[in-house]
Amino acid sequence: DDLSTSDLHLHSRDGSGKMLGYLLFLLNKCLQRRFSIASQHAKQGVMLVLAPDVTRQDLIHNVFANFATKTTKYGMLMHVTTLSKASCFEINSGQTFIVTTPAVLASAEQLERLKPFVHAIVFDRADTMNSDESIRNICNIVQATIAEDQEFARRVQIILASSCYSANVLRIKELLRSPLVVTLEESTEECTPDEEKHEIPPKFVLEEEPMKDVLVNRDIKHYLLGVENSIDRYTWLYCIIKRTFEKHVGQGLCPKLVIVAADLQTSYKLKVFFEALSIPAEVFHRLLSKRSEEVLRKGFAKKTPSVIIVSESIEEYFLDVGKCETFVEFATHVVNFTRQQGSLESFDSRYHNTCEYFSSRVPRSGKAALPLEIITILSLREENPLFQLLENYIRHNTATGALEGSHEVKSILYQDVSEAYMKAMKYRCEDVFHSKCSLRSIRQQMAKMIGKEMEMVKKETQSPESKQLKRKKLTRDRRQKVARRR
Repeated sequence: DDLSTSDLHLHSRDGSGKMLGYLLFLLNKCLQRRFSIASQHAKQGVMLVLAPDVTRQDLIHNVFANFATKTTKYGMLMHVTTLSKASCFEINSGQTFIVTTPAVLASAEQLERLKPFVHAIVFDRADTMNSDESIRNICNIVQATIAEDQEFARRVQIILASSCYSANVLRIKELLRSPLVVTLEESTEECTPDEEKHEIPPKFVLEEEPMKDVLVNRDIKHYLLGVENSIDRYTWLYCIIKRTFEKHVGQGLCPKLVIVAADLQTSYKLKVFFEALSIPAEVFHRLLSKRSEEVLRKGFAKKTPSVIIVSESIEEYFLDVGKCETFVEFATHVVNFTRQQGSLESFDSRYHNTCEYFSSRVPRSGKAALPLEIITILSLREENPLFQLLENYIRHNTATGALEGSHEVKSILYQDVSEAYMKAMKYRCEDVFHSKCSLRSIRQQMAKMIGKEMEMVKKETQSPESKQLKRKKLTRDRRQKVARRR
């Protein structure tokens, strides 16, 4: 019954709002049991649910109200109300859900009145909440209350309910100093939360010193995963990224993934696939403008989880440390997502370059580099002779770290996860792959994005004289247009 401050991963039977209400109710009952001895107001518990907007607030209110009518016959009293700036209400016996928005709660200054009764504050859809003034105000009010009132700090549980980890979740989590994060995923059976406690994660500090080109022996772990077909590669890649984000963020780390795809088209297919699953990803390639390259580098250096996709066609360009030093410094995982052509020699070259590139330099701070995991996903069965050759090659030709095979990789990913959940994730990934990643749509989006980059490159390469002539021509055209109107 004890919910720790470690991040939880809950499973829902469907993606509806009713399931979210059901999960919040279960959390409410667990929290009530946890604080029943310590709190004199345990029978008058209030859960504050902060919705990102009024539309979501009304939806949650209706869902909770409908659910409350069904629980009455089981002896579970629930009262649901919304909080407006001028609303007045009484704290009834039983459990009360107060649904509002951060802006209303901050402006109405009602938290002081509710403080004796509140035992949980839930940020609904935290991944969609930007760190605007109202969010910052609420976080500051909560932190000030916690600092002044030790009983409130001990009794109240702060929960961020989110569909995934995102920059918004991490900002709110940092402002609130490590609240409980609940990520909701689809499944066909329930999961038991992980109750292991973690310390408050340390801040991820970015150093400003120049990068030192010093050879080191970086701690590297190698993984080799064989799957039956091409679509399974996407499913397992999504699973790897999702579990990596959850594990590292829960430990106060900031995961940075670099995915090496077979070609540019596959890179954009991965981008579309991830974005459909709420994982932001960017493609790094030769055709990018200088401005876009700089944006990607700075984004990869920020203290938020990141996914960058590159293709084998820019291997030499990518190996230029002067252009891609940010990826070396901050990368925590490298995924080889390539189509094996049956040549051990070509694989040898790519894998050797990848290991050498990411293992031989230290961060700009001069401190020891973060441990690195290199994961290779192949559309080969483990019984395939080529798979065994690659496994033997990695095992005998890597200077540091150890190799984990498909069985070990899958056991790590399956840890604390039911088989039904993995099946649901597989179906979800296959549905996204077939509905969003058709060859025609991928080519259209790729052409559109590359076209924009080419226009930016064209503007960047224009000489000052040509830019001046273009401005004069635009000015002349505007004057002629005005003259014709007159």
